[in-house]
Amino acid sequence: MAYCPLRLHRLSRFCPLTLRLLTQALDELKGEGEAPIPEAIFISIDPERDVPSKITAFLAPIHQDLIGLTGTHTELKKLIQSV
Repeated sequence: MAYCPLRLHRLSRFCPLTLRLLTQALDELKGEGEAPIPEAIFISIDPERDVPSKITAFLAPIHQDLIGLTGTHTELKKLIQSV
C-alpha cells in the first residue's frame, strides 16, 4: 500500500512517482487479461477540503480506473486503524 499523507492540492507535487507506478501497474495488469485487476483506491485524509468532486477531477486525468474516496474524520480514523 502506498501512503502519501498530503492534501490533494499538494499531492501532484509530492507523489507523482507513486501515482505513475500505480497507473503503470494497472495498465500492465489490464494488458495481461488473465486475472481480475485489483482496485486502486485513493483515499483523501482531508474531507473538508477534498470533496468528492475535487477528488474525481484530480484523478480523472491520471487513470480511469482509480477510485477516489473520502469520509468523515471518524470514518477515516477507523479505516486507518483497520489497515
